[in-house]
Amino acid sequence: MAKTPKTKMGHLLYLGAGRCSQLNEYIAATNKNIVLIDANIDVCNILKFETRNAPHITVVNAAVTDSARPEKLKIYNFEDMSGLYEPTGLLDIYPGLELQKEIQVQTQGFSDVVKAYIPSRADFDLIVDICGGEGSVISEMLSGPYFKNVRRFNVVSSNSQLFKGATLAKEILKAFKDKGVDADLEIDENEDFVTISGCIDIALLERLRVEKQMKTLESQKKTLEKNFSKEKKTNADLRKKLDLETKSLAREKELVLAITQQRDAEQIELKEKLSQFEAQNAKNEDQRKTLAHELKCLKADHDALKLEHETKCSTAAELSDKLNVAERGHNQLAQELENLKADYAALKLEHKSKCSTAAELSDKLNSVKRRCEQLEGDLATAQSAERTSLSEFKASMKGTYTAIIDAFDHQVSTLTAISEGKSKQLDALLEEKERYEKVSAETEAEKQKLVQARQKIAALKSDLAEREASLAWHKKRYIEQVGATDTPKIDVAPPKSKPKQLTVTTPKVVLVGSVPRSGGTWVFNVIRGVFEITNTPYASGWYKTFEGKTDVKYHLIKVHNVDDYTGPIWKTITNHRSLERRVSSLVRMGWVEDSEAGILNALKHQAQLYKIWDQRSDLEVNFQHISDKPESVISSIAKELGFSLNEAQVLKVLEFIENLTPPQGPGVDPITLLHPKHRVTDIEANDKRVARVLSIMRSRKNKSNP
Repeated sequence: MAKTPKTKMGHLLYLGAGRCSQLNEYIAATNKNIVLIDANIDVCNILKFETRNAPHITVVNAAVTDSARPEKLKIYNFEDMSGLYEPTGLLDIYPGLELQKEIQVQTQGFSDVVKAYIPSRADFDLIVDICGGEGSVISEMLSGPYFKNVRRFNVVSSNSQLFKGATLAKEILKAFKDKGVDADLEIDENEDFVTISGCIDIALLERLRVEKQMKTLESQKKTLEKNFSKEKKTNADLRKKLDLETKSLAREKELVLAITQQRDAEQIELKEKLSQFEAQNAKNEDQRKTLAHELKCLKADHDALKLEHETKCSTAAELSDKLNVAERGHNQLAQELENLKADYAALKLEHKSKCSTAAELSDKLNSVKRRCEQLEGDLATAQSAERTSLSEFKASMKGTYTAIIDAFDHQVSTLTAISEGKSKQLDALLEEKERYEKVSAETEAEKQKLVQARQKIAALKSDLAEREASLAWHKKRYIEQVGATDTPKIDVAPPKSKPKQLTVTTPKVVLVGSVPRSGGTWVFNVIRGVFEITNTPYASGWYKTFEGKTDVKYHLIKVHNVDDYTGPIWKTITNHRSLERRVSSLVRMGWVEDSEAGILNALKHQAQLYKIWDQRSDLEVNFQHISDKPESVISSIAKELGFSLNEAQVLKVLEFIENLTPPQGPGVDPITLLHPKHRVTDIEANDKRVARVLSIMRSRKNKSNP
């Protein structure tokens, strides 16, 4: 990552502190409140160790975003690249970047962190160096309640998409500019990152806010005037519409009157036709009666003729003809009677239809009358509402103008008070400067004491001469395993796939195949402890000195290289530890030359050896878990070997391990395989050699990927 940006001292909140290149300067500033925050627990432990004598510095392990939520923290082999965001674009710059592990964490919001670690209403400086998360933090700062408390700020970002979902530097700079903050962009040394720095002037921002508010009020005034004009125009349109409705209503009234007159004329005409029909009907009734009487007379004549026919057969033919004529006349009269009845029914139906049409016209006339009355009521209501709306609008405009004038007077008085407060703050800063110069003098005195302490340390180093014999022996053994420190070699090429493990009935071979300085000796003794507390017969040792027995159930053999043991294997248990810590431990032990060439050769050998063991492993033990949760690791190892231990048995194995002590003199303990410098993980966790190894790794990556 880019180097840590510089800032003037004050209350300081440093998000994503990492190894903190300005740590010595912060330790010396004893009169300041400094909060260093990082999401990586290993980095925080190193910072806590280095600032253990600086009570004014608080180190916090937290992942800071725009809000509190569960997230996954990604730990990479380059600690500075660890964070919540996936480094997609960064892989082009650092192709050797590898994900080591993911940890479930609960993030904290920026405002929550400020509230927890910065005194209430206190001004503070802010540094943000979060891998990919700077955009969300700055967004919350600009919109949150603590924006006015930030005085100076430095934000590390990039103009390219190095992290998935990250905000670009130009967008962050634009956000500051939009807020009225004067900010500059500075390109870091490696040109991959940029630093956005600036100072927040609250008085200037307040003045800009007032001007913006005045513009807003002016805009509101114009909007109100525009709305008033628009409403006035709307009212005029309503009047025009009302006039059109009135004219339409008048036309409808004329139409209704015409329809009514037409209906009256039709009713008179129908009455006349009905009178004519009734007269015709009466006439037809008289004719029917006449015809009926004539028919009756004819029947009487018929009867008389028939009787006469019977009495006078000679005149039968004549009478028959008369009778036929009479019947035809009777049928004709009957048909005319039926036609008259049909005409009467049709006239009656036509009369009924005319009456129904007259009723419908009457209903429509009544509906038109009601519509006229409704429109007249709506017109009166609209006129009343228009007068009321105009009165209310005039009153509200008068109140708004009065409120604007009062608000402006209040803001002017507020700015005056702020200006006086800034003058007092300037006086206080001058006093702080005098106290800082006094502290600087005291710091010089402390530096003299530090020089004396270093001289004592140099004297103590001479006491380590008695361990030289042990170091020489171990160095010789490592050279035998790896080869010369200048050209380490791997005798066995990495297999394409994991070789098939052989099942051996008696005894079963358990191989502890660990990369040097990764916790293999601890795993070796844990397995010994499991066998001991379960009373399981076994034989164990280093592969060179191992003496196999046939009357035991297990053979426990420890190796470093895959070709150290070539016999049948039942289980292979390996270890994992970060590459830089393994190599720095080899340098501390004196088994690798403390030079760039020696460290680079060791890095290459260690990386290749780990890949080989990773492909052959049945169970891999994480070095960090050995110190964080040893009980869980012991249970996992026992379960892999087919043993189910209860809690008491696990504690006994842990007690068995903790009671082991390294030998006092030179050489290795043949049973525990411990040597004089074993079990110093606390020192290694804070060893500055780790930083040196990381620096060489980065330098090598930059040279191979310009």
